[in-house]
This record gives sequence, C-alpha cells and structure tokens, in this order.
Amino acid sequence: MIRTSALALSSVALMLAALQGTAAHADELHSPPFGAGLGTKIQCMISNLGAASATVTTRGYRSSTVFAETTPLSIGPGAANIFEVLCHGTCDRVRCSFFTSEKAGQFRASACLQGLPDGGTLCLPAG
Repeated sequence: MIRTSALALSSVALMLAALQGTAAHADELHSPPFGAGLGTKIQCMISNLGAASATVTTRGYRSSTVFAETTPLSIGPGAANIFEVLCHGTCDRVRCSFFTSEKAGQFRASACLQGLPDGGTLCLPAG
C-alpha cells in the first residue's frame, strides 16, 4: 500500500511538472476574416496595455488553415509586436489570432492588409 501511494504521488508530481512546462493561455483575440490579393502584406499587431509582461503567440490564418505562427513571445508593459506575412496567391478569409497568458482586456490587437489595389491599408480590430 505504501508503494502504491508513493507511485501515485510521483505520478501526480510528474503530471504537475509537465503542466508547468506548457504555455498556459488565459485568453484569445481573433480578428474578423477578410480577403486579400496577390502581394498583399498581412500584419498581425498586438499591444500590451497592462502593467505586467505577458506571453503571446500569434497565428495568421488563410480560410481555416494556419499558414504562419510565431513562437511564444514575451511582450512587456506598453510594448507591442507586429507579425508580418506576405500573401502569395489569393488569400481567402485571412485573419489573425492572438493567444495570451493574460486576459484579453490587457491588449489591443488588429489585423491589417497593406498593399491594397488603391495603395491603402485596411485594419480590423481583434476582439
């Protein structure tokens, strides 16, 4: 019986250690999808408005498929990160998602298209 308890405790300890090693995501922000043409640059932008540093992973999507992703980045208070991806071919339903270690209210995020046919930029907020 003591062996079983020791084995159970060591299993729990290993499980807790494994959970601590994974990135915990407290919240997510997603931009609405929009269409992009050949040569359009997609910018996924996020700013940390909070008082604490946070870890953020940014993903760029085309339709429902991830076509680009950052490694988890630490963004300090008042800092921002811009993740740019060039759209090769027609990009349908392009969007950005942000996975954070803090609550979404601490951030302002958006997805922007640069290089539109009229030379302009279109940005949509993530929420």
